[in-house]
Amino acid sequence: MLAAIDRNAPGLGWVPGASTDPGTWNGTITTKPEWHLSQFADQSGSGWIGWGVAARDGVRAYFSINIGTLDQPAVPLTCSVHSRDCATSKGPNGEQVISVDLDAWKAVTPGPDQPRADRLVQIVRPDGSQVWLKAASATDDFLLTTEQMTAIALDPALSLH
Repeated sequence: MLAAIDRNAPGLGWVPGASTDPGTWNGTITTKPEWHLSQFADQSGSGWIGWGVAARDGVRAYFSINIGTLDQPAVPLTCSVHSRDCATSKGPNGEQVISVDLDAWKAVTPGPDQPRADRLVQIVRPDGSQVWLKAASATDDFLLTTEQMTAIALDPALSLH
C-alpha cells in the first residue's frame, strides 16, 4: 500500500501517534509513515485495510485504503445531494472507477460544527475485487487530488492476487 502511495502521491507527510480522532492530528509531521494494517474477514467479504493520518500543504487527513472481495455483488458509490463532485469512468483494465467529493461537518461541542472535506475513490475490478480509498480532512480542503487517489487505487500493487 505504501509503495502505491509513494509512486502516485510522493511527498506526503505523516502524523505519528494520531488516531481517527482529528483532535490527535496536530502532532509533528514526519516523512516516515505510520501505517496501520489489518486483515479482515466477515460475512460480507475479506481483504486488507490500512490507514494513517497524512499531511500535505497544511491539510491533515485520515487516509485509508481497503482492498477486498465481497461475497455479494459490488455496490458502487453513488452521487448524492451532499456531493461537491462525482464522476465515473473506466480504468485501463476495465475497472469501474467512481470518485465522490463530499461536504462533511464535524459536530463540535461546544461551538459551531466544523467543515470537512471527504474524498472517496472506489475501483471495482472485472474479477469483482475492489479498492476503496478515503481521505477525510479536518478542514474543507482535500489532502490529495482525485487524479492522485485514482492512480493509487489503480496501482497494480493494490491487488489480492
